[in-house]
Amino acid sequence: MTPHLGRLSSARFLDYLRERLPGPGIVITPAGAPTYAATSYPDGIGTLPPSYRGDQDAVLPRAAGGGAEVARSAWAPIGSFLAQQAAIAHEAGALLLGQIHHPGAERSWDALQPSVAPSASDGEWPTLRPHELSDAEVDDLVAAYVANAAWIVAAGADGVEVHAAHGYLLNRFLSPHYNRRTARYGGEHRWAVLHAILAGIRAAIGPTALLGVRLPAWEQVDGGLTSEDVAAGAAGCAPWLSYLNLSLGNHDGLAAGRPVLAYTTPWLVERPSLSAAAATVRAAAGVPVLVTGGVTSAADVEALLAGGADLVGIARAVIADAGFARKVLAGDGAAIAECIGCNECTYVPFSCPVNPAAGREAELRITAAAAQRTVAVVGGGPAGLAAALAAAERGHRVTLYDRAPRLGGRLAELVRDPARVRWTSWLDRLTAQATARLDVRLGAAVEDLAALDADVVVWATGAVPGPPGFTTDGSAAVLTSSDVLAGARPPGPVLVVGGTEPHVDPLLTARLLAADGLPVRVVSELVTVAPAVEQRTLNHLLRLLSELGVEITTSTQVAAITGGAARTVALLSGRTNEVPVGAVVLAHTRRADPLATRIAASGHDRPVHVVGDALAPRRLTHAVLEGARFGASL
Repeated sequence: MTPHLGRLSSARFLDYLRERLPGPGIVITPAGAPTYAATSYPDGIGTLPPSYRGDQDAVLPRAAGGGAEVARSAWAPIGSFLAQQAAIAHEAGALLLGQIHHPGAERSWDALQPSVAPSASDGEWPTLRPHELSDAEVDDLVAAYVANAAWIVAAGADGVEVHAAHGYLLNRFLSPHYNRRTARYGGEHRWAVLHAILAGIRAAIGPTALLGVRLPAWEQVDGGLTSEDVAAGAAGCAPWLSYLNLSLGNHDGLAAGRPVLAYTTPWLVERPSLSAAAATVRAAAGVPVLVTGGVTSAADVEALLAGGADLVGIARAVIADAGFARKVLAGDGAAIAECIGCNECTYVPFSCPVNPAAGREAELRITAAAAQRTVAVVGGGPAGLAAALAAAERGHRVTLYDRAPRLGGRLAELVRDPARVRWTSWLDRLTAQATARLDVRLGAAVEDLAALDADVVVWATGAVPGPPGFTTDGSAAVLTSSDVLAGARPPGPVLVVGGTEPHVDPLLTARLLAADGLPVRVVSELVTVAPAVEQRTLNHLLRLLSELGVEITTSTQVAAITGGAARTVALLSGRTNEVPVGAVVLAHTRRADPLATRIAASGHDRPVHVVGDALAPRRLTHAVLEGARFGASL
């Protein structure tokens, strides 16, 4: 289990860990970043690690000559928390390693601390010009890594992992793409800083504690590390190591069309196999290799082991299914709830629509209800299914009604998009669970609550397309994104109206149409298109649309469709423009099903509980979590 969810509160993370053990044989957990005396700071100021849970934005005075003791004092809460994690792991028969990670050039968004790197060169993301570390600062940084490692083992961990991948600080030292230094710690000596850190840590923690380093299998950027470079560098690190942790890429490479990190656009791109690179590195270094990234199924695990990996790292997989490792080891891969790669786990606060209990284990741990009730759930989309299944698990008798001929609601529409076809596994799993545990009545439109013989009624009929927001003389077809997902292909040119929709619907709708050869323009009323999408995913999606010739106009509203043209208004200047259109596709913010409002106010003698998009349209993860919370509360 590789590091993730470092921003869960301590109590939540401990519950999260307990739920996943026993299972993984090794747990690698975030355990701080080295703090050091930056010579560019005013005298006596030192920065705290970003993982310091007491205060993400903290700085401490650093007394002359006493910096290490001040830093250790600041690290003490992390050490106490690490000891709790180690106790949980050891009780389950697992080892616990603490990972030391310094974001370097990405530090300012992580903890509002200065961006630092071996060279003052920009990356693609984030586009910051970092402070170039002096040799003295690098020396101090090496000492800080060694001290941090000693504290981790002293806290009860079985070893340490040093993060030197993904474009973070140490990766930038190793890479010729980033490191422009010509003397010490540069050129042919780029790996010297990592060697110094590993040698120091090994001396500090002794010969029996585990020591690993996370490296990129290759960087996927022009002029960056190749797998042969990594193999040669790893061989130089081998004398101090217990294992190597290999994963893919870093935050750059988008301009060259590369998928970059594992957690970037996992539903938009196919990830290359790391097996060949892992074999190259393993042969050169002669130490066990852990391969991490993109593992979501038992078949993925088996393929990596067959390809030469000694260990397989999991993160997303164990978010989506707490029992992932147990099911793989038991040969029960068919029972796994697979990650769909939707990237909701990259947000703060994090969530997972496949497993709404992830990070909320104490709240959503299902226990038997004191008394059985009859529950009617109207709407078989994500919110309704989550509510119904949780209520059934509590022991209630649940009947699920849906006017459609199949379950899934909006989710059943979305899986028609090739970009989201992997979400089908989630829909299939929900459908199977509902069929097995609920009284499912499809093709059943409910408009009379009195006809429902139930103690509790849950209304989860989802959202409907909002009004167009413009006038039309009928000279151009007006469709919705749902129509496009159902296969409709109107005459071009097509204007996709995004309105104030902050997520991917306008962009993915445009992609479907443009991929079929239609000329497409997206118009959004927002200053930037799709601001709610994780930035690296958005960057890649915009690149794909650019290749398809899709034009995007922001801060613009559609006022009217007349004579086969759309009249648009620039919201910042008031200027108008006319764009020829053959059809208009509405992909803007949806609205709650108006039937839900009427039903809730119908005077029925029992309360009607409205959940999900029927209450307020949001993303799938919100609907699932809301439904699960309500069902678990009955």
